[in-house]
Amino acid sequence: MFKNRIKDLNFELVFEYLFYILFIALIAVSIIKTMKVGTDYRVFYFAGKRILEGNFDLYNISRDGILTYKYSPLFAVLFVPLSLLGYKASLFFWCLINSTLFIIGWISCEKILEKSDIKIKFSHRFLTLLFLLDVVSLNAQQANINAVVFGMVMSGVYLGLYADRERIKYLGLFLIALISSIKLTPMALVVFYFAIREYKKCFILIAMFAALMILPFIYFGFSQYTELLKRWILILSDTAHFPFYKYTNQSPIAQFSRWFSGNTMVVKLISACINTAILLLILYSSRVKNIITTLSLVIILMLTAAPVSWKEYQIILCLPLLFLNIKLINMELRGWALYFYAARILVVNILVQAIIGERLGLLANYHGNFLIGLLLMTGSLVLYKDGKLDNREQAH
Repeated sequence: MFKNRIKDLNFELVFEYLFYILFIALIAVSIIKTMKVGTDYRVFYFAGKRILEGNFDLYNISRDGILTYKYSPLFAVLFVPLSLLGYKASLFFWCLINSTLFIIGWISCEKILEKSDIKIKFSHRFLTLLFLLDVVSLNAQQANINAVVFGMVMSGVYLGLYADRERIKYLGLFLIALISSIKLTPMALVVFYFAIREYKKCFILIAMFAALMILPFIYFGFSQYTELLKRWILILSDTAHFPFYKYTNQSPIAQFSRWFSGNTMVVKLISACINTAILLLILYSSRVKNIITTLSLVIILMLTAAPVSWKEYQIILCLPLLFLNIKLINMELRGWALYFYAARILVVNILVQAIIGERLGLLANYHGNFLIGLLLMTGSLVLYKDGKLDNREQAH
């Protein structure tokens, strides 16, 4: 009797229920965590407040310490509407914006995969969400901008590639340019458009980004804005006043600085070699693999090229995780591609999230488990074999 019930059980229906329960619970918990903690939100909120007061002293380490504003002057201006509200009301709206853009980003990832004729099941969705729980929860606790980056990047890529009308494609490129003018890492998508030979879109994206960077001159005035840009660059390059070398910074340059303390030349050389290798793999992938693989490698480049790459930044890995989980569950990952991805799951998810506990989890973070996971994921993306599924023609 029991065996017959197991045979009749629709496992995909079970995974559908599990996925929706987990997704709704994650959004609810994220909102609660943001409202209770929301550490980084104060940085955005008070930057907008200063703009409202006519105080353009945004970048002041001696005043703000580790909560110094580190984003573009444009973002402070764009944040003014939320800074008009009381802090709690403003924080709640930020919760809604983050949750909405996380959902938009997720849907965009699925749409991009579907355009390459990749069928997505609820077992694929559930496993991917399970792997993202830690970083989504941490981003919510910090009330950071990563879910916004994820949503705008993935919706921008989807619209830029597959929208029916040319104007909507330009809107997609504008979304990428806008979020890049706030946080620079999404400009790695210039590499993506170059690799897939979309040179016109590559040029338009650069032009839009340049225009958005110039636009605040109108508000601040030439001399004030020039000074703000200089101070922003200094803040971005500062490694002395912020927890740059903390274990949660999983960028190559920070991780290798922990491993090879004091040997700056070795650190820079290894970091440069890793990013150069990923760039070459992107170009290689664009010629012999599908567009999903190329985009996934560019997303990885966004995390490895930046000098800081906190754990919560890895929310952007939704697309490559979903893609590899589809291959894993469909038993299409074989050989070294399977071994690398299984090792990635082990060092990033299973060991840290489920087995070894907080103390050893911190030790794993200190030794760069998230960075190692990125490199293992890169190996899986490059080594899997299932033919070229490039539907790029639909993008034109």
